[in-house]
Amino acid sequence: MLSILFCLFFVLLICPSLQKPPPTPQHSGFMTPSVADVVGEGIDSWKPSSRQNIWELSGQFEGDIMVEPNEDVAKNIIISEERRWLNATLAYHIDEEFDENETVIIKKAIWEIEKSSCIKFTEYNEDDDDYVMVKRDRPGCWSFAGRQGGGQVLNLSKKCVQHGVVVHEFLHALGFYHQQSASDRDEYIKIHWENIKEDHKHNFNRYSDSKVTDLGVSYDYGSIMHYGAYAFSKNEKRTITTVEKDVKIGQRKGLSKKDKLKLNKMYKCKYQEAEVESSDIDSDEDYSDYIDDDLIEDFI
Repeated sequence: MLSILFCLFFVLLICPSLQKPPPTPQHSGFMTPSVADVVGEGIDSWKPSSRQNIWELSGQFEGDIMVEPNEDVAKNIIISEERRWLNATLAYHIDEEFDENETVIIKKAIWEIEKSSCIKFTEYNEDDDDYVMVKRDRPGCWSFAGRQGGGQVLNLSKKCVQHGVVVHEFLHALGFYHQQSASDRDEYIKIHWENIKEDHKHNFNRYSDSKVTDLGVSYDYGSIMHYGAYAFSKNEKRTITTVEKDVKIGQRKGLSKKDKLKLNKMYKCKYQEAEVESSDIDSDEDYSDYIDDDLIEDFI
């Protein structure tokens, strides 16, 4: 019985939706040709050894948060319940331009969020008014923050299709900002303004409790939503150092325990971890091991 359920899971994970694709999303994002050119060049030149996270090169608010023209980017998304997904359910569609292996990576990221919370991801159907369309028709790794109302794009250039990056962008879609925007961040990190590119200093703004909430969870060095130490550096020097010594920031491996706790609190899940002793991610699991290559060949 377990083997049957196991196989069914992978059929659902890998097989494309039989539903017809959704209409063109209302919220597709805006990017001028000149910005698109710069972003495309940056993404193309990015390497895994780069000190910058790839999404930092996406040319959007705080790097990878897409906003509509003339939108007030200082408003809070996490506090505003109208931007949360109704019934903790996010409908999505993965565009056919992603190949089979890329689709597996995206769905494994979705799976990590589902197994860590009460959030449900459902394949788009014609009855869904609100949905996320995962596309790559423009450069960069970016998402809107929170439910926009109607369809909205989550964009992943080819190099963006990495487990941690996809998790990061879906957390934006669910309503998360970056960790270092927190009102109490100066108690935990130091921003080195002198090392930040001039036109990116606004990305390091700190917001008050009326703008961004921590949902009662303390600051998380290990959050997948935290900038790395060299974010937007103009001189290869650190732009962020931690008050606590020998602490790493900017991991892109998976959800930290506090990421999970915030997500569960945000969507009022019945299951919430009673106590979080560490901000470290839960384990050293490698998500590439969750799917067996033979099973992929069987079900594609």
